[in-house]
Amino acid sequence: MASSPVLEPTLGCFDTNNTGHQDVKTFLEHCGQLKYLETFINEGFESTAAICEVTEDDMIAMDVKRGHRRMIQRQIAATRGIMPKYPHSVASETSASFYDSSTMVDNTSTSSGNGNGKKRKYRRHPKRDKNAPKRPPSAYIMFSNEMRAKINDKSKTFTEMAKTIGELWKNLDPNKKQAYELEAMKAKDAYQIAMQQYRKTSEHKEYQQYLKEFKQKDKDNNNDTTIQQKSESPSSGSMADSSSNNGTDSQQVFLVQLPNKSSAGAGDRWL
Repeated sequence: MASSPVLEPTLGCFDTNNTGHQDVKTFLEHCGQLKYLETFINEGFESTAAICEVTEDDMIAMDVKRGHRRMIQRQIAATRGIMPKYPHSVASETSASFYDSSTMVDNTSTSSGNGNGKKRKYRRHPKRDKNAPKRPPSAYIMFSNEMRAKINDKSKTFTEMAKTIGELWKNLDPNKKQAYELEAMKAKDAYQIAMQQYRKTSEHKEYQQYLKEFKQKDKDNNNDTTIQQKSESPSSGSMADSSSNNGTDSQQVFLVQLPNKSSAGAGDRWL
């Protein structure tokens, strides 16, 4: 049976000048799931670092099929193996600077691996500000983009390519590396000036109002969830009540007979 052709998605929010978006596209291409590119971008997963934080619940909420989720998860596992060595290569293009940290997914409070065994709640990200100036790439990202275009080796996996480029950057001549860093610094200065001007516009005010409403709605939803969880949890009664309510004698282990040290030989006392 012939395999279905890979369709190029309609890139409504995909920015060809955004290196983070390009990295997400490359990541999904390597695991054969390019069809989900627009979905991930729309939901705020706009860099490799963000993709590597996506959870099972996130992908279920985004209607990613089960088999496709497994392929993406395997690619994430492979990518995480090289991320700690090259943090700038995966984190510089995230759009999180436009988001408040409280609106992002909490990795510690309700993860599936915690002591309570609760699943992590999926939390939607706010939409990116399309009118804001584009964040410039870091020196490493500039170098990485050039190397990817030069190497252009389709046989290499995403992880292998990242490792290769990371080693090239590590061993790059200091003068050449400084040239990339100076270029990145100039681009960053220009970006900051553009942002100062943009903050004076009505578009920026509208986006800030959107973020405020988004955060409030997210807070209200979390409060509703907390109230529901408390109402569903068993009442915190006495130890004896807990034992009788559960229909078990497991709590009776606390009723032990020990000798009273102050009256040795005068009989035992229940403690």
